[in-house]
Amino acid sequence: LRQPDKGLVSATLASAAEASGDLVSAQQYYGQIIAAGHAGAQVYERRGEILLKLGAPLEASSVFAAALAAGFDNLAIRRGYGRSLAWLGRPGD
Repeated sequence: LRQPDKGLVSATLASAAEASGDLVSAQQYYGQIIAAGHAGAQVYERRGEILLKLGAPLEASSVFAAALAAGFDNLAIRRGYGRSLAWLGRPGD
């Protein structure tokens, strides 16, 4: 038997949790993908956006900053990062 790909399993669980409205679990699964080093820009974006929905702008800003540091510089990441910083009262950053 082959072991399932943990990144694929986490991505599947994250999508299912998000679709069912379990945002806490979804962001945790996306976090596992990021921690394992298997994340693309969309994983960072989804986790950051979910954290914003959960009212955790500090954590969201960390996720968006990590995405930028990892080289994922796109409009969705920058927009989320800007929103999280504005929510923290740091719009100039």
